Amino acid sequence: MVCYDWLSDEASKLLEKPRGAEGPIWLALRSDFMPCPADNTVVLEMEIEKKNLLVFDVGKWDYILNYWHIPKDENDRLSFRKAMDEKGVRNQSEVMMTQFYPVLKREVRESWSRLFDENIRVSKNDQAICWEIRMEWVVAVDGKNPRDLFRI
Repeated sequence: MVCYDWLSDEASKLLEKPRGAEGPIWLALRSDFMPCPADNTVVLEMEIEKKNLLVFDVGKWDYILNYWHIPKDENDRLSFRKAMDEKGVRNQSEVMMTQFYPVLKREVRESWSRLFDENIRVSKNDQAICWEIRMEWVVAVDGKNPRDLFRI
């Protein structure tokens, strides 16, 4: 939960969190990134202004889930690797999963803010989060016009 708590805290600093919102809603920006259909679920197609979203490189999110340092560039990556080598750390995840290495741990946590830096890329794929879903954003529900499904 450390990663998801961190994301929720950071997202609330960058995107206004509506009253009553508990956690971010995950959005696929492309159909090939959508979860597989499952029983008792629907697919919402939405049009949301960017000001209501936080878009980020999914590869950097994977770094966070693995408790890895997100380097700002190649020199930063090499410098962090050297610092780990000097401490005898072979696996980046070890930094966050032990009570040791407080300086490295701080560097890892601080590097996570790069999740929202569009100029730092580790993959070509993006995803997004938002805090709410507004009816006016919904274009289709499982391919059908939402106005045909909901009577208000």
